[in-house]
Amino acid sequence: LIEIDDVQAPIPGVFVHRGRVVKGSWESGIEVLASIDVERRRGISRAHTATHMVHKAFLIFQPLELFQAALLMMLKPGLIHCCWMILK
Repeated sequence: LIEIDDVQAPIPGVFVHRGRVVKGSWESGIEVLASIDVERRRGISRAHTATHMVHKAFLIFQPLELFQAALLMMLKPGLIHCCWMILK
């Protein structure tokens, strides 16, 4: 069992999956069966969309300097709530 943590497309048409083997083993060339944790994926999608919404709100309602400062705070664990307090 491999849990995928991240997927990126460094160039169009090429998808790189980053994950870890949590059960069994893996080697190149073996046949695999993939499945998606739908609830987890939906949560990631909602968080991604919310990030875009917060970004847009800052660009509309706040000076660029405040937006940049809040973005730096959002990147620190445990401080995601700061952006909501600034918007209120």
